Formats: sequence, structure tokens, C-alpha cells
Amino acid sequence: MLPLLESGADATTARDAAYPAGTFRTDLLGALPPVAERLKDLRNPAVLRSLTELRKVVNALIGRYGKPLEIHVELARDLKASRPEREDRWARMRRNEKARAEAAAKIQSEIRNSHSRPGRHREVASGRGVPLEVPVLR
Repeated sequence: MLPLLESGADATTARDAAYPAGTFRTDLLGALPPVAERLKDLRNPAVLRSLTELRKVVNALIGRYGKPLEIHVELARDLKASRPEREDRWARMRRNEKARAEAAAKIQSEIRNSHSRPGRHREVASGRGVPLEVPVLR
């Protein structure tokens, strides 16, 4: 499978080419069942919580948009982080979200104000008329 991926094939195409049809077949379900029901031997509480949250999100998406053709899950590498580290990361993400929302509001305000002067929209579009102090996001 690796040579196919290295040659530029996407993961699904590489998997289908590398493994015979039906290898990855599972039962067709309307929604994901409870994790403990399907994975009875699972003993790691962090993994159980993560999979349960994933199940809730996937089932909500299925309920709203219907069954997807494929689900691609990317796992976070930060699951080993301690609780204070995770809380710091969440706080930083919230600060960054707030800063982005403030910057967007400032840009929208500048655009709205640009309509009061002829030709002002060209300055806004070029960036010359938008004196923004954009915070550095970390």
C-alpha cells in the first residue's frame, strides 16, 4: 500500500488496490451503536470516552445529513497531554477564536464604512485602507 501512497494515490484508492474486495466490510447500520456494546474488551477509559464522543458526533451528522460514503478520522497526537496542558490549549484556542472574531468584525465595519466615500472600496480591497492591528496567534 505504501508505494501507492508514495506515488500520489489517496488512501482509499491505495487500500482498495492493495487489499482484496470485502476485506474491510462491516455490518451496515443506520447509526453507530454504543461503544461498550461493540467493543466489549475495551478497558482504556480515555479511549472509551473518545470513541463515545466520536459516536455522538457521527450519529448527529448521520441524523442531519444522512449516511456518508466514507468517514475519515484523524487522531489527535495530544491525547497524552495532561489535564492542565489540555486546559491551557483550550484557553489559547478560545483567545484565538475571540481575536479572529474581533478582526473579522473590524474588517466588516471598515467595509461597511467604505461605502460612505466613493472609491473607498478600492482602498479596503487593496488593504491600504484597513489599518488593523492583527494579534499574533499562538
